[in-house]
Amino acid sequence: PMDFVVAILYEIFRKEIEESIKIMQEAHHTGVALVAVLPLEEAEFRLERAHAIARTAKFPLTFSIEPE
Repeated sequence: PMDFVVAILYEIFRKEIEESIKIMQEAHHTGVALVAVLPLEEAEFRLERAHAIARTAKFPLTFSIEPE
């Protein structure tokens, strides 16, 4: 659900609600959206947390790390 994605962006990636909604909508409409540019170790940590929460909630939410 869209509200779950917004909550993950807010809680894990520390985006404001308005920005979280914008990112979620972009991903919904285009299939992909840039969430953040972070150091690799921090990106991996946040990605793992987001995936763990999504798996626990049984949602197929997926993030990936791409080189800059």
